[in-house]
Amino acid sequence: MWRSLPNAIGVERADLLLELSQRATFRNSCEEALTLAEEARDALLKAGADETLMVRAYIAESYALASLGRKIEAARVLGKVVDVSRKDSDPFIDDHLRTQALWYSDMKDWQAALGCQLEAIRVNEIDGDQQWLARSYFLAGNCYFQMDDFTLAIDYYKRARVIYKRDKNVTEVGSCDIWIGEAYTSLGNGELALTYSNQALDVAKLMNKTPWIVLSLIVKGKAQSMLTDFDKAESSLEEAHYLLMYDSPNHWDLIIEIKSELAKIYRQTDRSGLADEVEARIATIREILE
Repeated sequence: MWRSLPNAIGVERADLLLELSQRATFRNSCEEALTLAEEARDALLKAGADETLMVRAYIAESYALASLGRKIEAARVLGKVVDVSRKDSDPFIDDHLRTQALWYSDMKDWQAALGCQLEAIRVNEIDGDQQWLARSYFLAGNCYFQMDDFTLAIDYYKRARVIYKRDKNVTEVGSCDIWIGEAYTSLGNGELALTYSNQALDVAKLMNKTPWIVLSLIVKGKAQSMLTDFDKAESSLEEAHYLLMYDSPNHWDLIIEIKSELAKIYRQTDRSGLADEVEARIATIREILE
């Protein structure tokens, strides 16, 4: 292809450049992939190519930018693909929207991410693809959760759960239950948080999926603490900590979360000295991680 490139012009040259860009991506040569994708884009523009042909170049450019950590630019370029997809009724527009939302999420721009997910939902509701509709519901729930709108988060997680349950997709039902339970803890509803965390824990343990077991136990411990069942709450959180140390000993965000919840329990059960010790250790870790 490199030998053919000097003699190629217009669309033919762009096709060669995009193929080379893809190969560079496979080699993890992201800078080279981006340079080739941009050159292909410019060749198509110079040739006066229509928007449909431009889409492939924009996709290559956006993915290369994302691989380089330039997510703002990647999302902006992918937005051009979405614009063309709207006009052409592209059946893959929902996939482009979810990818764009992922990059906005990486930048913590949850409002922009939510806008993409809600549009993906509208597309899936029209095209009738239930599995992707469930996925879009779930991801919209994540956006609402991150924006602290826990009531709407629960609503969208439950919409996803209905579809997954109907299709007997046990794994995804368990995932929904973890986050529904966590959202209920944020709303202060210990009883419903406990119900959903127990359901999630059943699935996670049957699957022997340690990360999910840990998350379910954390939610369960929070719920038990809300219900003033402190002995059981402490036991759930200690089990979560033990499993986390075995599976992911450097997952500091979860370690801090578990230990913070335990410190609250120590204070509520007249063990202020122990709570002080734990909080001092948490402060040390946070200072290191800053």
